[in-house]
Amino acid sequence: MSENCSPPAPAAGSRLAYAEPLRLWACGAVILIHVCSGPVAEFGRLAPRDWWIAAGLRAAVTWAVPVFVMLSGALLLDPRKDEPLRQFVVRRCSRVGWPLLAASTAYLAWRVYYRQETPTPLWALRHLAYGTTWAHLYFLYLIAGLYAVTPVLRQFTRHASRRQQWALALVALAVGILDKLLRTTFHSGGASGLLLFGPYLGYYALGWLLRDVVLCRRRCVALGTLWLAATAFTTLLCRAAMDLADGPGWRFYAFEFLTPQIALQAVCTWLLAQQLWRQARSRRLTRLLGEATLGVYLLHPAVLDWLRHQGLTSTWHGAATGIAVSALVAAAVSLLVTLLLLALPGLRRLVGG
Repeated sequence: MSENCSPPAPAAGSRLAYAEPLRLWACGAVILIHVCSGPVAEFGRLAPRDWWIAAGLRAAVTWAVPVFVMLSGALLLDPRKDEPLRQFVVRRCSRVGWPLLAASTAYLAWRVYYRQETPTPLWALRHLAYGTTWAHLYFLYLIAGLYAVTPVLRQFTRHASRRQQWALALVALAVGILDKLLRTTFHSGGASGLLLFGPYLGYYALGWLLRDVVLCRRRCVALGTLWLAATAFTTLLCRAAMDLADGPGWRFYAFEFLTPQIALQAVCTWLLAQQLWRQARSRRLTRLLGEATLGVYLLHPAVLDWLRHQGLTSTWHGAATGIAVSALVAAAVSLLVTLLLLALPGLRRLVGG
């Protein structure tokens, strides 16, 4: 590992060797987020040991969504990319539009036919407008919004100084964190699906600015220490909130993606992953699994929901066993279905292929 401790400017146009393995780890972390969230919400009804296991794991993987956003920024804000606007829009709409349409339709149907919810036109329209057809689908709205402003941001990165780019990233991230704090404090509603991307602009810009950073071992150790501190602080903050807070907003605020400690954890994860996989080779299996990550992301909540109805919960035979088995089964089933869809030319676009 290089002993140069000075972070260089992003190297436009170069391949990101760490992108594929980081995407795979982030996808696995998202699955763990959804597996662990249930037991954390069962505070007071679970054995303390099981709750601490779930809360600690939930805290340790909260970086996943911010890192996904940072990865998109690192790949798309390259100012050397001069693809025509029409080509950019068509490619990104195909990448996100078809999966969003298919997943939203499928999860509305799942809620009606499997969960026995009573549908109305207003019910369906509201969920579609706010990105709540299922909890995880907000991410596609978020990414679609970031895609929409990418051509403008790319022009900004082309002409702005590094200081101006850092100012935009840090101010945008601070505004997003403050917005989340205010909405939690005053119990205000969330934004519509059209505006979900706004608070994440800071992460998006940071992905580009921190795209090619080489760190010495001393700074890697310091980042690892900060990561552990942020994770421990998140776990302890959630535990304190369980006793002190009245509503779910503050009880689970520690796990929100737009909090100071999670921003720190995400940046540490991002920088450490770069050092770990800077020289990673692009292998066929890794590329195949990387192509399947969107499908796994879309499908795994339905698999988890089905598993829970079959009795395989996150606390099956204790939290350690239940979380591990639930996550592995959900990942395996989702991956197999995604690979099948990717192999069918008429259906591969539904999972981002």
